[in-house]
Amino acid sequence: MASLRLLTPHDESMVLEWRNSAAVAPYMLRDTLISQEEHHRWFGQILHDSDVAVFRIMEHEGVSCGLASLTHIDTEGRSAEWGGYLAPEVRRGSGLGKTLMYLSVSVAFTDLELKQVLVEVIVGNDAAIGLYESIGFIRGETIFNRAEHKNGPVDVIAMSLTRDDWDKRKDEVKTLLVANYLING
Repeated sequence: MASLRLLTPHDESMVLEWRNSAAVAPYMLRDTLISQEEHHRWFGQILHDSDVAVFRIMEHEGVSCGLASLTHIDTEGRSAEWGGYLAPEVRRGSGLGKTLMYLSVSVAFTDLELKQVLVEVIVGNDAAIGLYESIGFIRGETIFNRAEHKNGPVDVIAMSLTRDDWDKRKDEVKTLLVANYLING
């Protein structure tokens, strides 16, 4: 079964390896390699929850397999930005991406009592767009030149999920994940 846990100092090198992998970096807003020093500074800042950010590692059957974040938490507007990725060795299509989304979006709407979660996805990342839509995210505007990649600026699609839309979809998603033995009922 999958679950989310707090980050520990022992996760630092693993997260850097995931982020810099060829399976993850091309889909980030910045695709250049992150240096050890830059990562160390960033990791020190996100190791503990704050008023504006929550980071979690997803484990499945005792193995760390993904990172999820809720950042730019706006307590007044009750919104946050979602980010995350699976470890490069996780087989795509296994259901763990949907599990990561389900568990972290549940944190946003249940624990943090948010009203909206936003995500930005690289244009052309159809697998991620399909995943987000399966959870209930709605496509919004295209933001031109938003991401900085080695070959030049890249466009992204802004997507959003409201609490009302989540409430309509969460039971269906949960049933699917329970039936596939990814989460507990």
